[in-house]
Amino acid sequence: MAKVITKPEKIANDICKQNKTKRTMNHKKSELKGLISNIQKYSIQDGPGIRTTVFFKGCPLKCRWCSNPECWNKYPEIMFEQGLCVQCKTCMEICPQKAISFDETDKKPSMDFKKCDFCMKCVENCPSGALRIVGEFMSVKDVMAEILSDQLFYRNSKGGATLSGGEVLFHSDFALEILKQCKNEHLHTIIDTSGYADWSVWEKLINYVDLVLLDIKHLDSKIHKEWTGVDNTKILENAPKIAKLTKMWVRVPIIPGFNDTRDNIIETARFAFQTGAEKLTLLGYHELGRIKFDGLDRDYSLKGLSPLKGKRLEELKNFIEADKIGINVTIGY
Repeated sequence: MAKVITKPEKIANDICKQNKTKRTMNHKKSELKGLISNIQKYSIQDGPGIRTTVFFKGCPLKCRWCSNPECWNKYPEIMFEQGLCVQCKTCMEICPQKAISFDETDKKPSMDFKKCDFCMKCVENCPSGALRIVGEFMSVKDVMAEILSDQLFYRNSKGGATLSGGEVLFHSDFALEILKQCKNEHLHTIIDTSGYADWSVWEKLINYVDLVLLDIKHLDSKIHKEWTGVDNTKILENAPKIAKLTKMWVRVPIIPGFNDTRDNIIETARFAFQTGAEKLTLLGYHELGRIKFDGLDRDYSLKGLSPLKGKRLEELKNFIEADKIGINVTIGY
């Protein structure tokens, strides 16, 4: 949207507790619920085999290159997709609180969250689907129904369920119940994570996790904090503990100007090997998250940065292999 006047966190949290509509899924106190942004079926990028990936909403990191910025905040949000907007202004006309205006220059709706009461009429009546709610409170039963619907694919491909985000560790109680039920169904389980949490959180979950996909973004704490919003102390301390208790693959998003130097990538590979990681995957930078930043009215600070080509990733892979570190290195996107 063109301009968000104030963050809707308090309003959204209050409304989500009170609203009894099906869309917001007001939950009973006796039933544990998790805030889910998306459940992706037939995923082949989030671990071995065909998988169902559950994206949790809420993350302590704010990575500049994030491909899922809609998963940052731990509350539902309204997201705008300009490519779908037909500029009919229905959202503006139907809003009972007069919280929406239309920016004629940018051709975008602008929402004043001081007035918005999250009735969702704008979302429900948008004829093109350009406005949508991101974040749905789901029960363990609801999530498991989605996961279990594809059991045949898991068996034939040696796949399973992957919990991603956002940050799974931000939702440890709910994630624990999902993992327990997956293991009861003999499903292979993965956590795709930044690793940023107290070890006490990991201790709750680790016995129910077959594989951890751990992002190591940078080893320098100061640089890490500058680009992600948090330092990496907890992440680096947790890594060897994780590898002692379950399988761990390290994944490194390669961002030009941040961590794409020869020295840094070799140092990162050495760290991954020394902690006990089975594999290191280099993930090339892409711009897929940029349109989401726009839809959430957030600044994308990496504008102008070109996606990383395969040639550069091959060079970095060769640097690691030439150093004879001993870790298996792959390239992903």
